[in-house]
Amino acid sequence: MKNLLCAFLICIIAFCSCGCKSEANTRLLQKEFTEEEVLSLALDSQLLSQNWQSAQEIPPDFLFQFYEALVIHGYVSAKEEESQINRTLVEDVINRFFDIQPTQIRKSSYYDKKSKTYLIGGLGNVLDYQIEQISKTDHLTEIDYRLSYHNQPKNSGKLIISSTDKFHIQFLSHQITGKSFDEKNE
Repeated sequence: MKNLLCAFLICIIAFCSCGCKSEANTRLLQKEFTEEEVLSLALDSQLLSQNWQSAQEIPPDFLFQFYEALVIHGYVSAKEEESQINRTLVEDVINRFFDIQPTQIRKSSYYDKKSKTYLIGGLGNVLDYQIEQISKTDHLTEIDYRLSYHNQPKNSGKLIISSTDKFHIQFLSHQITGKSFDEKNE
C-alpha cells in the first residue's frame, strides 16, 4: 500500500511540475530578439509614435498591438482561427516586455469586458526604419533610428530596452529626437 501511495504522489508531483507552466510560457516562443526585430515590433505597434518614459505612459491600444506584432513576427504561437484571446494570456505576454499592470492593459479598446478577452484588430504600417546607431552598456541597449515614408524622411528617435539575454527584453523608454520633416516644411 505504501508503494502504491508513494507512486501516486510521485505522479502528482511530476504532473504539477510539468503541467504548471502558464499558457503564456507555452505560447511565447524562444526566438532571438535582434535590434532590427525590436525596432520593427515597436514600429508595428505604434510605440514609436510618441514619447514615453515608462510603460504607464503607453496607450493601452499600443500595448495590445504589441502583442499582435509579436504574433505576426513569430514570437508568439497563435491558432489561425483565433479572433478572441484570453486576457490572462495576453497580459502575461505583455508583462514580459513592459512593467505594467493588467488593469492598464484592459483599458484598451480591443478588450471585451463581457467575455474577458482581447479582440484581434490587425496591424498596418507604411513607415520604414533605418538604424543609425546602437549603444550597449551592461544590460541597456539604446537604438537610435530614423523613420521614412516612401524614402522621404519623417522623424528620428531613441528606443531604450534592457535585456538579460537575447531571448528576454524589457522596453524602458522612447524619445522622439527629431521633429517630423513634414512639420518643419509647413
